[in-house]
Amino acid sequence: MEKIATCIQGFEDIAAKELKGKKVCKGRIIFSTNPKNPRTLNNIYELFKEFKFNTIEDTTKKIIKFKLNKKIKVSCNREGNHNFKSVDVEKLASKKLRELGFQVDFKDYKDTFYIDIIDDYCFFGKLLKENLCKRDYRVKLISGTINACLAASTLKLINLKKGETFLDPLCKDGVIAIEASYLTSKSHGFGLDVYAARINAKIGKRKVNFEKYDLDWLTTKFTENSVDKITTFLPSPSKRRKSVNSLYRKFFHSVEIILKGKLAIISQKADLLEKFTDLKLIEKREVYSGNQRFFISVFEKAM
Repeated sequence: MEKIATCIQGFEDIAAKELKGKKVCKGRIIFSTNPKNPRTLNNIYELFKEFKFNTIEDTTKKIIKFKLNKKIKVSCNREGNHNFKSVDVEKLASKKLRELGFQVDFKDYKDTFYIDIIDDYCFFGKLLKENLCKRDYRVKLISGTINACLAASTLKLINLKKGETFLDPLCKDGVIAIEASYLTSKSHGFGLDVYAARINAKIGKRKVNFEKYDLDWLTTKFTENSVDKITTFLPSPSKRRKSVNSLYRKFFHSVEIILKGKLAIISQKADLLEKFTDLKLIEKREVYSGNQRFFISVFEKAM
């Protein structure tokens, strides 16, 4: 049975590797395995049909009597520029499905008929799992944090392994360090306020060492070349934070001492990073989490 999974756009290769599948279009992976605990995926549906379309009418012409419970809900996800809305597709599809004998009800239903539209691609399927990026452990959120799938995908990009020492020096609500705890038992998170991070880790039953420290303490808590991998979401200039120069200098000064392997920085503006560090830039990606654009910059120490 072939299935489609949605993932962070720009991280399709990471998701495909986790699923042993392949990319079919942006943010979509086709696969046939049964992943036990996927970390990089958001929605998963059993694939009924895939095709390209031109008009909204084309999106429902190929609906047939698929293998679904008689009582269904219709849900449409739409990405791209179109002259119609998701609800318009749902209405047309509901009408067609009722004509085929289905009972369409958005409250009392057994299966969800899922319509996934990306630009001029259309996929039909039976929804199996949804909103996997909304982790159950995230009960305490902090503004300016990131999506859990973005964190997990970045960690897989730097190939964080079991037994390696990991650190997020600016951990906020702890999502990066908590996701890292699924890959290594030596996950650490620093921050000026780690209360939310500790609560989230406790809810998720994850063992992460969260400590209330500023960046100045990094070289005190960790010795030279003792941290295998580092990943963090580094703030960019904004209306509230006019300049990040001091923060970046302090960050890179400490990180360059304690880092042994790779450093991955998630940011919304990547053009400032390289002028503050002597670390070697080995990869840069532009990725999209919903409508938000992020840059992933991976550095390592020059040998």
